[in-house]
Amino acid sequence: MKIGEILKQQQPDVYKKIKRKHKKKERKQEHLSFYDIQELMQGGIHVYKRGKGGAFRQVR
Repeated sequence: MKIGEILKQQQPDVYKKIKRKHKKKERKQEHLSFYDIQELMQGGIHVYKRGKGGAFRQVR
């Protein structure tokens, strides 16, 4: 048996209190469109290129 099942049988009021507290902590997930995800993956303004010496540098 799991702890939740035992607690539900022996102390139902405590079990309900814990369940309500746990539900409040859950976060709503943000739904992103395909375009938003693609924009996040591209990195936006920060673009790195190789310079003449072979080192990466930030361009614009």
